Amino acid sequence: MIETTGLFPVPVRTPLSEARDVGPEEYVAQDAPDWCAACGHAGVLESLRQACASLGLASKDLLLVAGAGCAGRVPRFFYSYGLSGPAGRALPLAAGARLANPDLCVVALGGDAETLGPGAGHLLHAARSNVDITFILLDNMVQGLAGGLAGPTTMLGHATPSTPDGCVERPLDPASLALVAGATFVARVYAGDGDLAGALIARAIQHRGFSFVHALSPCPAFNAVNTHAWMKERAGVLEDAGQQPSLAAALALALDTEKLWQGVLYETLDVPTCEDADPTICRSGAAVRESLGLSPKEIEELKEELR
Repeated sequence: MIETTGLFPVPVRTPLSEARDVGPEEYVAQDAPDWCAACGHAGVLESLRQACASLGLASKDLLLVAGAGCAGRVPRFFYSYGLSGPAGRALPLAAGARLANPDLCVVALGGDAETLGPGAGHLLHAARSNVDITFILLDNMVQGLAGGLAGPTTMLGHATPSTPDGCVERPLDPASLALVAGATFVARVYAGDGDLAGALIARAIQHRGFSFVHALSPCPAFNAVNTHAWMKERAGVLEDAGQQPSLAAALALALDTEKLWQGVLYETLDVPTCEDADPTICRSGAAVRESLGLSPKEIEELKEELR
């Protein structure tokens, strides 16, 4: 169903009770992925399609937002609404879209370098505000599109074109950073384990609040250290114990130097979302449904200006 305002068509989410069965192919766009062979991003893309199919999400109800770099290409390859912005700026765009139209299911994506470099502040504030969106950080531990330069998650001693004698800066851990910033759902997935990654991304989308997914996504073209084999050797799967670990326990799992744990590291439903806590939103409702107070003539002039 499409509900129309005075200016633009506004999608209204189809209730899941009315959702039709769909397969991952429902979300295949006309543009085919053009990443390098064996790029982990292709696996994450397919897992995201699986997640949306398992939830029965209609393409019209879904908005994908990305920044720049290799991760910024995901919306081009996914059949839904899509938006790409400057490097590291996917989160404020995604938050704005969600707050304006809460009928949209909003998933944002970003690479490790752009998210933890120019976008680091946006990640912290999106997490602490608990805006109801999902963010997937695709981590290949280098700056792939820049030819493998060192980035915020590059390991100590890793020789790259920008650090020929080895990286001397300690790497950031995305999952622990999200945890201490206040994310109410944090999970880690590996691109090579598509079924598990799809199930965990689906859980992240279902979570009410800011959900963060750390996706280990090898770059075979420019990172000969943190390969699929390297990640498989270190990957471990958390058992579902029926209860979520404490924040301290989640941090210990995230910072484990022996294992890269896959699974839900942390989840809490005790924090109100930004939408539920903001008095203006509670009082006035979604911005997309507010009247602009324009005359028919002004509306036509605005339409013409935006053509």
